[in-house]
Amino acid sequence: MPATADLRPSPPPSPSPPPSPLPDIPPISLPLTVRVQAEVAARMAEGQATCNLSAIDFDDAQIGIPEALRRAAREVIASGPHHYAHPQGLPALREAVAAMLERQQGLTVTAEDIVVGGGARSIIFATFAAVLEPGDAVVFPTPSWNNHAFAGLCGARAIPVEGSAARGFVPEPAALAEHLPHARLLCLNTPLNPAGTLAQPEDAEAIGRLVVQENERRASEGRRALYVIVDQLYWTLNFGDRPHVTPLHRVPEMAPWTVLVDGATKGLAATGWRVGWAVVAPALRMALLARMGLTGASAPTPLQAAVAALLADPEAHQRALDEVTHGVEIRLTRLREGLERLRAAGLPVEVVGGHGAMYLAARFDLVGRRAGERRLESAEDVRALLLHEAGFAALPFEAFGAPGHAGWFRLAVGSVSRSDIDDGIHRLRVVLERVTDRG
Repeated sequence: MPATADLRPSPPPSPSPPPSPLPDIPPISLPLTVRVQAEVAARMAEGQATCNLSAIDFDDAQIGIPEALRRAAREVIASGPHHYAHPQGLPALREAVAAMLERQQGLTVTAEDIVVGGGARSIIFATFAAVLEPGDAVVFPTPSWNNHAFAGLCGARAIPVEGSAARGFVPEPAALAEHLPHARLLCLNTPLNPAGTLAQPEDAEAIGRLVVQENERRASEGRRALYVIVDQLYWTLNFGDRPHVTPLHRVPEMAPWTVLVDGATKGLAATGWRVGWAVVAPALRMALLARMGLTGASAPTPLQAAVAALLADPEAHQRALDEVTHGVEIRLTRLREGLERLRAAGLPVEVVGGHGAMYLAARFDLVGRRAGERRLESAEDVRALLLHEAGFAALPFEAFGAPGHAGWFRLAVGSVSRSDIDDGIHRLRVVLERVTDRG
């Protein structure tokens, strides 16, 4: 019997199983620094009087890029180069940086040791990414800038080591030492962001010795090395007679495991240029370059060339540095003196730092006190009171991974005038005098 076609409708296909859920992506929020600055900018746009000490930048109307650097940029724009730079940076800039570091810091390095990036941040994060595997430990002092975030992005374990106000929040070697056997990366910074303090030479040397000893022990055991990021981005902004020093300067034997981060952005008030560089340990150099090249983390070629031209003229470079340093120093001095007058008047203010970088740290001991009918319960309450009642914008140490230092704030002077500071101190005094004792 001939076969016949089955014309009945086919049963509907079984539903496909739902796709497996994607792995959770760790939430990354905007840094508190960004959120605070947006709030401050909105207030200033409304014309409300504000002493903006929360800014992490320079204001050209206050402390601008020196004319020598502007002139170099104009010449490069007119004649070039304008092409892509090699991921390691323009040879002329790397040669100029090596010469400058030997001339001004006594470090003997070659152009081959230098890696140029789109600001210091790109080099720091590339180092985190190159060194760390998920679960590795990163040791860093707190308060400090962005180490928590970078560790989280790399799946690493953050091991913060709290500094004390008595030491200017600079880490104590012994406090770091107990964590080094478990660490893959140690992060250091001097002058310190956020406190504007400097490492003591004896502490720098002690930390350098600890790193060398740890790596000698690991080599004998066949273990991976401990690497170190030393961030000296603010070193030219140094006030007073205390010398700038890092562990690498005191203990050059740690060079094989060190990334010494630097750049033009802060000392020359050229933050938006994003021209950073580092002396990179040979074992890490290709790993950094691979990551920076893939992410386009180079500084713009014309700006690299302009910075190279300025560095190649030591006298012009020093004049430019002096110009920016003077502008920062007179503002830090004015701010520190104003706050110290409030303390002398019995108001709950404490001041630390202001000896390097563009920052000082101040504590407003207000948590638990009352401002009118409102009890101040947290650092955020204090920050809001200072901003909205006194027009005094500051960043709490919580933004720098230090929630244990309630009431401490970073104050930055790159975007304020001397009269802004005077007016801000006056408004602050009025508000502090209205705050009642705890109870």
